[in-house]
Amino acid sequence: MARAITADELVKLRSDGQKSELFLAILKPATVYSARVNQTTFNDPLAEITYDTGTGTLAAVLPGMTLYVGSAAGGYDKGLYRIRKTPSATVFYIGETSEIAWADNDYLTVVDEFGLWPRHLRLAGPTAYMDYDIGYSDQHALLAPYPVLGPDAVLWLPTGGTVQLLPDASGSWVLGSTISSYLWAAPGASATLNLNTATPTITYNAAGTYRVSCLVTAANGVTATGYRTVRVFSDAAPPVTQFELLSCAGSYEGGGWEFSVRMFAEAAIADVRDRARVILFARDWYGSAAGSLGPVTGHENILASGWIEGESISVNSDNGLAEFTVQGPHYWLEQMPGYPVGIERTSAAATAWTQLQGLTVDHGLWHLLHWRSTASLCMDAFLPGDTRSLPVAEAPATSIWSQLETLGFQTILAKPVCDRYGRLFCQIDTQFLATAARASIPVVQEITQDDWSGTINVARATVRRCSMLQLSGIQDDTGGPLMSWARGGVFTLYGTAQSVENLLLDNQADANALAGNYFAWLNNEFPNVDLELGQNDRMIGIAPRQRIALSLAAGDTPRGLTWTSKYLLPRRVSYEFDAESGHLTVQLECEAESGGTGAIDGQTVIITPPPLIGDGDIGFDIPDFEGWGNWPALTPLAPGMPPPDYIPGEPQVPISPGATCPSDAPANGPYVVPISGMISVDDTYIATGGIAVVIRTSTHGNRTTYELRGIFEKLVNGVWQETADDAWYEVEGISASGAVVATGVHNPVTNLRVRSGYLDAPAATPIAYLRIRILADLVRPTVVSAVSETSHFWWPISYPGDLKWGYYGAGIWAVLMNVEIASSTGVWPFGEFMNGGIINKIKLGENYEFNGKTLRIRHNGYQLVTPPGDIQAYAHGSFAGQGSWEEGPNDDVLSYLTQKHEFTATPGIEAVSYINIGAFIPANTPAFLIRSHQFLTVLPTATYRMHLTQTLLWNVCPIG
Repeated sequence: MARAITADELVKLRSDGQKSELFLAILKPATVYSARVNQTTFNDPLAEITYDTGTGTLAAVLPGMTLYVGSAAGGYDKGLYRIRKTPSATVFYIGETSEIAWADNDYLTVVDEFGLWPRHLRLAGPTAYMDYDIGYSDQHALLAPYPVLGPDAVLWLPTGGTVQLLPDASGSWVLGSTISSYLWAAPGASATLNLNTATPTITYNAAGTYRVSCLVTAANGVTATGYRTVRVFSDAAPPVTQFELLSCAGSYEGGGWEFSVRMFAEAAIADVRDRARVILFARDWYGSAAGSLGPVTGHENILASGWIEGESISVNSDNGLAEFTVQGPHYWLEQMPGYPVGIERTSAAATAWTQLQGLTVDHGLWHLLHWRSTASLCMDAFLPGDTRSLPVAEAPATSIWSQLETLGFQTILAKPVCDRYGRLFCQIDTQFLATAARASIPVVQEITQDDWSGTINVARATVRRCSMLQLSGIQDDTGGPLMSWARGGVFTLYGTAQSVENLLLDNQADANALAGNYFAWLNNEFPNVDLELGQNDRMIGIAPRQRIALSLAAGDTPRGLTWTSKYLLPRRVSYEFDAESGHLTVQLECEAESGGTGAIDGQTVIITPPPLIGDGDIGFDIPDFEGWGNWPALTPLAPGMPPPDYIPGEPQVPISPGATCPSDAPANGPYVVPISGMISVDDTYIATGGIAVVIRTSTHGNRTTYELRGIFEKLVNGVWQETADDAWYEVEGISASGAVVATGVHNPVTNLRVRSGYLDAPAATPIAYLRIRILADLVRPTVVSAVSETSHFWWPISYPGDLKWGYYGAGIWAVLMNVEIASSTGVWPFGEFMNGGIINKIKLGENYEFNGKTLRIRHNGYQLVTPPGDIQAYAHGSFAGQGSWEEGPNDDVLSYLTQKHEFTATPGIEAVSYINIGAFIPANTPAFLIRSHQFLTVLPTATYRMHLTQTLLWNVCPIG
């Protein structure tokens, strides 16, 4: 982790006569085994390849090594691939791929290199496999450890002497268990000591490239191995020296480091290839003292490391120059596609890849790093250490890096960032931490006038960016909703209203403190503080969490600011090197630390549960198809519900349930209705808040009025703009039985951020809820066609019911098709496999604003058996070439299977979905029925939206 600079180190940093020499270590891995392709036909995708004429030691080929495929011996012109598991005498098993143009007799070369690769999920019928053929047994019940071995190392061998590597695996971890043992291996070392401990001593007496590994065993019995590369150079066997450093920088926002070089003519240019591992390192002098300073012991000489980005390589054959960019792990994980992630919390030991007992954010991140990529093989990773209970860990089919960001930031505001050594840290940003949690964050250095060079540039924000923040989420131990407003329910003078949703929170106090810190960060007075350090200072980085302290006198900046040890957070660090003088300088871009002790906590928002609609499930679950459109009655809120919140101190007029509201009832209000947040087609197009009152009519001296406060916007040429348009939503009073009993009549708009009107009811009417929703014409697609037709059925089918349309969920329009498959005899006499298919053709009209939006198909199948029998049902298929799976409970009586597909729609283009449903029917099975549901949902284009901060009612008779 980050640490404070010592007094001795600070003396060196402030010394005169600093000088550096820069070097490149470009990995040219040793060949482990060579062979030729020995097959003429190839599947797509391909996960194994037959070979012959092998040379080398086959037993030395390890899972995770790199395979070159080329048209010549040792070549890689056809591609680079990963050895997936131990090969047989004739077959290499590789990471599933469809990228290569294979040919018989291609050259295959396995090299001693362990890199970052994706590990794909494969579905075979209802069964999911990790990395092509790893079926579930207990991998989510007994979790694998994560080896933390430190970065790759670069050593310099003295003439006639030896050099030591002192790795440390004590930071290795395992969720839900502890590390019980370590076993290191160091082939090629001249001497070793304590290889069965976390901290061995490994000695080398010759220059070369070496591999070290450590087998880490957890107390639960599960093991994992990590690999690192050690480069040993000497004066007689030097690294690359003939190059120019064009840039070297790390960005907190970007997630990691990169550097670019221009390399001059020398033999190493031949080693410049896509994904080649490169380390930029130095020999440093501080005055007369030789030696490097850095935060990681044994690796102080390293500036940055990563892999060559193939697209950046530019070679000029005329002058022998080669330019390329080296990217850290963040870049490569961003390039790797990740299949959807969906893991549910269970109370018992997990029995499937989609379950995990005591699920936390850490578990979801570990799953991505260990099972969806090879990160645990080749790089250190450190998780948030968050123990809050997560109901479900979900991430869409994006990149693995984006999935890490989704699981971390969208749940607990933990952002993944890689340091310049290639270590991954997923941590909650300092700006969002409570004051007590910040105490352990080290102050790396107190920056004074002895350290900086030139002018310090300070950007000061004089106008707020955020006028109000609504923060919401669930409490981890109960799953109940929590909400907080920072700075309360009134806008500040400047800025926009913003929201942070779906967080995992400890309690209401935690929500209020976090809202205050988040609001303070959005309105940070000093978002940018830029300074140059006129010294070779490599102690400061973008990760892990760290601070620097800066003191300013009035004359130090053009603004005349005076600071005393003000904390800054490094957000970008870059190095500049003058090759002529050997002078290395550091540029820092920071932001001032906000929140903490000076932050004002948000205010608690009491949330009234909305009415239960449909089956009450969350997310994408479907309503009860047997009674489509027959929604249960709204849960009555009166009698028994407390009166609504009342803001002014005027007297209320409580009445008994069922009583009338007198026509001379005095004016009162406003009463707060618990409706706030975003309402739009893309978000929630219906919002409901409970309030038990009687609506007054035009016959009353003071009739009921409403007021909506917030931001009301219209999409104009792709840009959201505030609007006075007012005919795109409706306000309704809803009775306890779910009926609309009062309709809102809008007043003319006089303030862009306020909407008002009155509730029109035929008589004084009790309501249990107030509802705001976008008009149906804006939610409903205008020109959409869908057809279903049968295809290659081997069993009698029927279509009970017609194609149906209806609302479901937030801003979604649905089409439903039911299909039944039934036995034609009372008893099927012998075991038989049966299945059938449905083809759906969906075409979007040319005139519909649907470009770039998402179509989703969900297929649900369930079966009924009388009497119970052992029928194994399944569902699979594809939609526009993409598919994902969910599987529900399976037992003798009921099987519930689910499938979802998504694709990006294009107007006028027909998309085809094929879904196969089926079952194995054992001998003598009684009559059975399998019913399949086709459920198409459409997310329409949003044209209007409102971000409500308050919903108010005046002149009502509270029921109490």
